[in-house]
Amino acid sequence: MKKQIELTDDEFTKLAVAVAGLPFIRPTKWETDYLEDVMHTVLNFHIQEPVVINALNFFQLQVQRQQHINDHHQLKALLAKFPNDRNGNEAAAMFLWSNRHWTRIELLRRLLDFFESIGVTDQPSLHAWIKTATFEGDFKGKVKGLGIAVWEWLRIRCGIDALKPDVWVINFAKRVVGKRISEKVLVDTFGRISPLVGESLSTIDVTIWYYEKLAMATDDNPELRLIAWNMLKNELEAKLREEVLREFNWQLILDERQRLRFEQAGLMILPDRSLFGETVPGTTSASIRQSSWEKGLQLEMLIQHETSLPLPLFQKLQENLTEQHWEASNEPYFFASLDLQEDMKMTPPMTIAELAEWVTQLVRGAVKGLRRSPPSIKPQDNNPLL
Repeated sequence: MKKQIELTDDEFTKLAVAVAGLPFIRPTKWETDYLEDVMHTVLNFHIQEPVVINALNFFQLQVQRQQHINDHHQLKALLAKFPNDRNGNEAAAMFLWSNRHWTRIELLRRLLDFFESIGVTDQPSLHAWIKTATFEGDFKGKVKGLGIAVWEWLRIRCGIDALKPDVWVINFAKRVVGKRISEKVLVDTFGRISPLVGESLSTIDVTIWYYEKLAMATDDNPELRLIAWNMLKNELEAKLREEVLREFNWQLILDERQRLRFEQAGLMILPDRSLFGETVPGTTSASIRQSSWEKGLQLEMLIQHETSLPLPLFQKLQENLTEQHWEASNEPYFFASLDLQEDMKMTPPMTIAELAEWVTQLVRGAVKGLRRSPPSIKPQDNNPLL
């Protein structure tokens, strides 16, 4: 047996510190069924994510709902109709998943046979077995083609706190310590790190998955993001003192620095009175916000009034906003949003000068959203949104 390469104390420390510095996100809790877990086990590794999603959706909509294949025995009976060779398995893959991944049908047959041999044929029996089972003693070598990463993924799906040593975790550790670490050592190492950073293995797992997938360590600079937000605030304050918008007193409030690094956060833009004129009193607020980092730090602009607008005003406003690609609603209060088609992910090579030019373009779009005025509205209406 090939000896596992252990980490030195220095390497373990580097990895623990790198994990502690991650912008943690919480894993989603989902309701699953037995067949969904089985399908994930044989499909969701070493295949591109869109292919997996399409296959799972097809199985759920076309096989479970239309063909009423909803339990272990029905699935085995269906597979028995296809010869267990390449052509037969390819036909079965087309029937179950609308793809030609015939080797995954081979895995599916083996997995179902193994589960049946240990008395696992539904969700309760799967959960009961996996709670006390171990990889080394109960799964390793039992299903040819399924290893420890798939095992840990199945455990996660069954509600057990675990981390799957997939390519994302392997790459994260390799980048930090400078060498490839075996899957088994990774599982043991992260098990030691989890209590040190005060986060569950499942939280570490999903955070690393997004962090590596989005190349946050190499393609993002959160400190530059803080600079960008302050640039945006300062330049927007100056612009709001110009033209029709100077009739308002504006207060701009930037969220806390720590939130701006990775969380859903941004800039509140508060006028001293309603943006809809004296006939529509009340509080109006606007904001420019980034999505959280795992959602791409996408930017959007939001405008909200505490009440709904008079219908004629809303209809005229909605027509104008639609032309500018805004989405607007008027119940139970007025709300409009605009995807700015930009994000706050900061590539490290970007200079301050390049950043300033980008911020200027962003401010132009934001101000345009606050002061647009079609010819059908009289200037004295003092409605910069129209």
